[in-house]
Amino acid sequence: MVSIIDLTDLKLTAYYDYNYERFDMKPHRHAAMELMYVSNGTIIVEAENTKHTLRRGQFILLDADIVHRLTVSSKSRVLNLELLASNPSEHRPFAGAPLLNPILSNGFTHYVIDDSSGIEDCINRILRELVGSETNESLVNIRVHELLLLIGKSYRSSQSGNPHVKKALAFIDANFTEELRVADIAAAVGIHPSYLQRQFRDQTDCTIIAYIRGLRIDKAKKLMAATQLPIIDIAAEVGYNNRQNFYKAFRSEVGIDPSRYLRNQHEITSTRYVQTPYEHEHDMTRNTDVDSA
Repeated sequence: MVSIIDLTDLKLTAYYDYNYERFDMKPHRHAAMELMYVSNGTIIVEAENTKHTLRRGQFILLDADIVHRLTVSSKSRVLNLELLASNPSEHRPFAGAPLLNPILSNGFTHYVIDDSSGIEDCINRILRELVGSETNESLVNIRVHELLLLIGKSYRSSQSGNPHVKKALAFIDANFTEELRVADIAAAVGIHPSYLQRQFRDQTDCTIIAYIRGLRIDKAKKLMAATQLPIIDIAAEVGYNNRQNFYKAFRSEVGIDPSRYLRNQHEITSTRYVQTPYEHEHDMTRNTDVDSA
């Protein structure tokens, strides 16, 4: 495969950002390591005869030459990068990423990891640079190495940390659009609310309520960028049934009113070209919206 961007010790050989309706990829393998990130929806990735269901905010990291398959049965957005070692070793197809040594040295073939380090934002910055009128390869190089550091950070976080907080985060991520009380979350985790709040703040440096607010507003920003929904509908979609509460939460997180933020989004005009080796193999729609979150 022809290199798109030749980095210091890696080649970025493919990338895409697609909104899938449905998709069933044939099992395949390739020489590049692959990062597949779920920005919205749910996908199933089969790797080495094991099926993994990935939801929003999760990603799978696949080593080179691993047989894998992607299946999508409902609307989902997937971000993807494929990286090839410039000088792959005979026994380690992807030996060109020392920043991933904590993962590679652990019998790595593939991992499903929760994004706890801002990986989605980093990928979006890489994609925006790649599709710009004048791609800055040095900047892409920096961004990709930043991405590898963030992947390693999320991996380490997934291997350690307070199990109660991890369970609480998973519950919140799955239910944040509903009316959530700390007592409900604590009941799902199985510990006292006050004890959970202390543990949560110790590990995340924020309160449970602040975390939920940030999650909701992040989703609202994505909906503003990708849909034509009225603000009141977006507020309801992310868990706010009261317009005033939504405006207050949005200003707290973003610094401006949602109506002003939405006007700013309408002023952004950009066409995103997506390069992918699977362009003619599946049913999908091209994403031409810029994700500003």
